[in-house]
Amino acid sequence: QVKIQEKQTDPAKGKCIGAAVPDFVFHTEFGDLLFPAASMVAEVQPTQAAALFDILGSTPEAAIVDATNRANRDEVNCQNTIIRTADKIISTELKGFKICATKGLRDRNAPFTSAADLESCINDTKLGEKADKAQSKLVDMIGKKCTEKTVDWSTVVAGDCAAEADPTAYAACIRVKANCTACTAINGGYGHWIDIDCDTYDDGFANGTCGGAPSPRGAFVDGPILF
Repeated sequence: QVKIQEKQTDPAKGKCIGAAVPDFVFHTEFGDLLFPAASMVAEVQPTQAAALFDILGSTPEAAIVDATNRANRDEVNCQNTIIRTADKIISTELKGFKICATKGLRDRNAPFTSAADLESCINDTKLGEKADKAQSKLVDMIGKKCTEKTVDWSTVVAGDCAAEADPTAYAACIRVKANCTACTAINGGYGHWIDIDCDTYDDGFANGTCGGAPSPRGAFVDGPILF
C-alpha cells in the first residue's frame, strides 16, 4: 500500500503542475496533493474486499476450504482457481480503462479535454472484448480445475452467484459483480471527479445493483474546483 502511494505521489509532483492541470482526478496544486495518494488507495480498497465477498460470501471464513487437510487438495485448487480467475476479470477491466485513458490523454490530434471524455473509456471496445475473454476463461478453468477433478464448483463458492445452475451462468453473474467492482474502483481512484454510472454499466440496467457517488465534474483545463 505504501509503495502504491509513493508511486502515485512522486510523479505527480513533477508532472501535474501548471496551466493545464485538470480539475478532476488525482493531481497536485501548488505542490500539495488535492487528492492524496492515501485517499486514492483508501477509496479502492473497499471494492477489493467486496469482490472477495462476491465469490466467498459475506463470511468468507465459512466458505474457505481447509487447505491443511490433504484430502481437500482438489477442492482447494478449485476454489483458488475460481478466486484468481474471477479477479482477473476485474484487473482486465481496470487495465483496459487505464490503457484507453492514457491513449486519450496523450492523443495529439484529439486529446481528452473533459471528465466525460475520460469516462467514455469504460465503454471502450477493447476493454469489453478482453473482459469477455476473461469471463470465458473463468468457465474454462472451472471445467479444468473443478469439474474434471470431480469437484462440485458450487460447494466452494458462496454469495449471490453461488446458486447459478452451471459454470456459464455463474461466470455471467460474476461478470456483473466484476463490472460493478471495477467501475466503482475507477470512480474512487479518481476521487469521484469522474462519475461513471456504475449501476447501468454492471448489467446494462439502472436497477440499483451497483450504486455510485456524485461527481463535481468540470472541464479539463479550467483549473481546480475547490470546496
